Amino acid sequence: MGLFSKLLGDVAPDLDLDKLVKTVTDVAKEVAEDVKEAAKEVKASVPESDRSAAQAPARQPAAYGNSWGEFMPDEENQYNYPGTYLEYFDHIFRDDFPEYETVREPGRSSRSYVYTLRSGGLDLIKIELLHDSSSPYKLRRDCAAIGLPYLRFYYDHDGWWNTRTYVRERVRNAIGR
Repeated sequence: MGLFSKLLGDVAPDLDLDKLVKTVTDVAKEVAEDVKEAAKEVKASVPESDRSAAQAPARQPAAYGNSWGEFMPDEENQYNYPGTYLEYFDHIFRDDFPEYETVREPGRSSRSYVYTLRSGGLDLIKIELLHDSSSPYKLRRDCAAIGLPYLRFYYDHDGWWNTRTYVRERVRNAIGR
């Protein structure tokens, strides 16, 4: 306590630092004990079968396949595709939507891209590929203002695989196909 006594001695000469430190330590120990007790109560209230299931990571398919989670799915996705993420999305739009003209343009930031699917010269949907920290609001608002469907995919969001089924089905649903 010597350093604190020297620092605070002029400002608060009546302050008993030893007593203050003991009080803070006692309170911290009480809080730690309360947390341990609460954890025991929660653990006791969860049936054993649920506890073992919660400890194992889930690998259940999501709505459009297993496109997110801790483990890479076996299905084709942007990370197991033998090319860049742009080549992967080009491949999906070219092969799964051959009836539409696909236009790719740079987005608002240097790390984003916008795909437009067109039919007969009319835009059907805007699809934005974004970096994890990008803001999707500008293009989304612009599309909403004119009634044009909008989707976005993050190409580097940890745990998001963008499986082919996931991308294809989201686009199909958005354009009503």
